[in-house]
Amino acid sequence: MSEFVEVERDEPAVQFVRVPDGLEHITRACVALREGDELAPGLESGTLPGGRYLRARLRGDPPAVYERIGPTFDELTRQAKPDETRSSLEHYRRHDEIDLLLPV
Repeated sequence: MSEFVEVERDEPAVQFVRVPDGLEHITRACVALREGDELAPGLESGTLPGGRYLRARLRGDPPAVYERIGPTFDELTRQAKPDETRSSLEHYRRHDEIDLLLPV
């Protein structure tokens, strides 16, 4: 299992596409904005909530690493009481490195 670390995150500006909840719909649903970025056609702009998160960092090659996301979020939830007013996040740092963030 992954090591869990508490982190503080800022409230990043993002572009996103609104989709129904479900794994088949959520791929590439949100991207961080960088200074100077323009809103892409068909996307909305907004922010992700900042604050404290419990983080697990997964490393491994796709698609096997993706299979570890659900069980790792389950373990995060057993370790800390989530803040249910904010969403859990998946931050894809690289193709083989994913941060799972549980708001606490």
